[in-house]
Amino acid sequence: MRHTWSQIDNHSCGRYKDEADARINNATRQHKRYMHYFERYKQHLDSLTKEKNNRSKLAARIAAAEHDGTESCDFGWLVKALDQLHMARRVLSNSYAFAYFFFGGQLYADEFDEDQNKINQNLFEDSQEMLAAEVERLSGLVEKAKELTLDSQLRLDAINSSVNIHTRIVKFFELVENDLYSKLQSSSAQIAVYRG
Repeated sequence: MRHTWSQIDNHSCGRYKDEADARINNATRQHKRYMHYFERYKQHLDSLTKEKNNRSKLAARIAAAEHDGTESCDFGWLVKALDQLHMARRVLSNSYAFAYFFFGGQLYADEFDEDQNKINQNLFEDSQEMLAAEVERLSGLVEKAKELTLDSQLRLDAINSSVNIHTRIVKFFELVENDLYSKLQSSSAQIAVYRG
């Protein structure tokens, strides 16, 4: 080691280091990115748990209403809407975990150039956002329908929303399979089949 009055080898004495700041900034950015995806993942899981509880309560109310003879209407459409919400929440929650690793992570960093990765991410997030908006719409319709009233417009809206969600999930899976995974050069990846 070489030491002089003005310098000690391998010692910076409080000098400003760009690379240390860059590492700190990168760590902060990565943490914010992680929290962004995790919070959305968790929100959909929490909603999924809440809707599971609502489904069992609603099924009991429907059974009681049918048994008492107070309602002779079929509420199968409402149960199907809750089942569609369940599936959609699972797809959405997992889509945030997928996005975290696929876009901006190191797993597929060498597969796409920065511009193509941004295009892919925008396509994915647009599809994800449209699905999430329709899920929230159906969730609101189901919330209104909990009173088990005979509202034919509400019934029709819930059925249409359920079909819309099913179609969006199918298209979402096709996007991942055909537009993202099919373009991978060095690795093969597969997505689970949607059975909705």
